[in-house]
Amino acid sequence: MKRGVIENIMKEKHIVILIFVLTCIFFYKVIFYPTHVIFPSLDTVSQNFFFENVFFKGLREHSQLPVWNNYIFSGVPLIGSPIISLFYPINILFMAFPSNAFFGYSFLIHVFFAGAFTYLFARK
Repeated sequence: MKRGVIENIMKEKHIVILIFVLTCIFFYKVIFYPTHVIFPSLDTVSQNFFFENVFFKGLREHSQLPVWNNYIFSGVPLIGSPIISLFYPINILFMAFPSNAFFGYSFLIHVFFAGAFTYLFARK
Protein backbone atom coordinates (compact mmCIF):
# COMPACT_ATOMS: atom_id res chain seq x y z
CA MET A 1 0.00 0.00 0.00
CA LYS A 2 1.10 3.55 -0.56
CA ARG A 3 2.17 5.49 2.47
CA GLY A 4 -0.56 8.09 1.88
CA VAL A 5 -3.34 5.49 2.09
CA ILE A 6 -2.13 4.22 5.48
CA GLU A 7 -1.81 7.78 6.78
CA ASN A 8 -5.37 8.52 5.62
CA ILE A 9 -6.69 5.49 7.47
CA MET A 10 -4.82 6.53 10.62
CA LYS A 11 -6.18 10.09 10.37
CA GLU A 12 -9.73 8.83 10.02
CA LYS A 13 -9.57 6.09 12.64
CA HIS A 14 -12.04 8.03 14.81
CA ILE A 15 -14.69 7.54 12.10
CA VAL A 16 -13.98 3.79 11.98
CA ILE A 17 -14.23 3.68 15.78
CA LEU A 18 -17.54 5.54 15.55
CA ILE A 19 -18.79 2.96 13.03
CA PHE A 20 -17.76 0.21 15.47
CA VAL A 21 -19.59 1.90 18.36
CA LEU A 22 -22.73 2.35 16.24
CA THR A 23 -22.56 -1.30 15.20
CA CYS A 24 -22.28 -2.35 18.84
CA ILE A 25 -25.25 -0.16 19.76
CA PHE A 26 -27.29 -1.69 16.94
CA PHE A 27 -26.34 -5.22 18.02
CA TYR A 28 -26.52 -4.63 21.77
CA LYS A 29 -28.65 -7.75 22.23
CA VAL A 30 -25.89 -9.88 20.71
CA ILE A 31 -23.34 -8.39 23.10
CA PHE A 32 -25.43 -8.58 26.29
CA TYR A 33 -27.39 -11.78 25.49
CA PRO A 34 -25.01 -13.89 23.35
CA THR A 35 -27.04 -17.11 23.66
CA HIS A 36 -30.16 -15.55 22.16
CA VAL A 37 -30.58 -16.30 18.49
CA ILE A 38 -31.17 -13.20 16.36
CA PHE A 39 -32.68 -14.95 13.34
CA PRO A 40 -36.14 -16.52 13.09
CA SER A 41 -35.24 -20.17 12.69
CA LEU A 42 -32.79 -22.57 14.26
CA ASP A 43 -32.34 -24.22 10.88
CA THR A 44 -29.13 -22.30 10.22
CA VAL A 45 -27.71 -23.45 13.54
CA SER A 46 -28.63 -27.06 12.81
CA GLN A 47 -26.95 -26.82 9.40
CA ASN A 48 -23.82 -25.57 11.10
CA PHE A 49 -23.88 -28.56 13.47
CA PHE A 50 -22.31 -30.59 10.69
CA PHE A 51 -19.60 -28.00 10.20
CA GLU A 52 -18.68 -28.00 13.87
CA ASN A 53 -18.81 -31.70 14.54
CA VAL A 54 -17.57 -33.30 11.34
CA PHE A 55 -15.11 -30.74 10.03
CA PHE A 56 -13.42 -29.73 13.26
CA LYS A 57 -13.52 -33.25 14.66
CA GLY A 58 -11.81 -34.56 11.52
CA LEU A 59 -9.29 -31.74 11.67
CA ARG A 60 -8.47 -32.37 15.34
CA GLU A 61 -8.38 -36.17 15.23
CA HIS A 62 -6.71 -36.78 11.87
CA SER A 63 -4.75 -33.51 11.46
CA GLN A 64 -5.98 -33.05 7.89
CA LEU A 65 -8.88 -31.46 6.06
CA PRO A 66 -11.79 -33.84 5.60
CA VAL A 67 -12.54 -33.88 1.87
CA TRP A 68 -15.57 -36.17 1.77
CA ASN A 69 -18.91 -35.92 3.58
CA ASN A 70 -20.32 -39.41 3.91
CA TYR A 71 -23.38 -38.26 5.90
CA ILE A 72 -25.28 -36.91 2.86
CA PHE A 73 -26.65 -39.57 0.51
CA SER A 74 -23.78 -41.86 -0.48
CA GLY A 75 -21.26 -39.10 0.04
CA VAL A 76 -20.49 -35.70 -1.46
CA PRO A 77 -17.31 -33.64 -1.72
CA LEU A 78 -16.88 -31.42 1.32
CA ILE A 79 -14.38 -28.87 0.05
CA GLY A 80 -16.55 -27.68 -2.85
CA SER A 81 -19.71 -27.25 -0.78
CA PRO A 82 -20.93 -23.64 -0.73
CA ILE A 83 -22.85 -24.22 2.50
CA ILE A 84 -19.75 -25.09 4.49
CA SER A 85 -17.65 -22.02 3.48
CA LEU A 86 -14.59 -24.03 4.31
CA PHE A 87 -11.98 -21.41 3.49
CA TYR A 88 -13.84 -18.37 4.83
CA PRO A 89 -11.54 -16.91 7.53
CA ILE A 90 -14.28 -15.79 9.92
CA ASN A 91 -15.54 -19.37 10.21
CA ILE A 92 -12.45 -20.17 12.27
CA LEU A 93 -14.25 -18.38 15.11
CA PHE A 94 -16.78 -21.23 15.17
CA MET A 95 -14.12 -23.17 17.06
CA ALA A 96 -14.06 -20.55 19.84
CA PHE A 97 -17.79 -19.83 20.24
CA PRO A 98 -20.94 -21.95 20.29
CA SER A 99 -22.93 -21.79 17.05
CA ASN A 100 -25.96 -19.93 18.32
CA ALA A 101 -23.75 -17.25 19.93
CA PHE A 102 -21.36 -16.94 17.00
CA PHE A 103 -24.06 -16.27 14.42
CA GLY A 104 -24.87 -13.06 16.27
CA TYR A 105 -21.19 -12.14 16.48
CA SER A 106 -20.84 -12.96 12.80
CA PHE A 107 -23.60 -10.49 11.92
CA LEU A 108 -21.92 -7.87 14.08
CA ILE A 109 -18.52 -8.44 12.44
CA HIS A 110 -19.95 -8.35 8.92
CA VAL A 111 -21.96 -5.17 9.48
CA PHE A 112 -18.92 -3.46 11.02
CA PHE A 113 -16.64 -4.50 8.16
CA ALA A 114 -19.23 -3.44 5.59
CA GLY A 115 -19.60 -0.02 7.19
CA ALA A 116 -15.90 0.59 7.78
CA PHE A 117 -14.71 -0.52 4.36
CA THR A 118 -17.54 1.25 2.56
CA TYR A 119 -16.56 4.44 4.33
CA LEU A 120 -12.88 3.98 3.51
CA PHE A 121 -13.72 3.14 -0.10
CA ALA A 122 -15.95 6.21 -0.44
CA ARG A 123 -13.22 8.43 1.01
CA LYS A 124 -10.71 7.06 -1.48
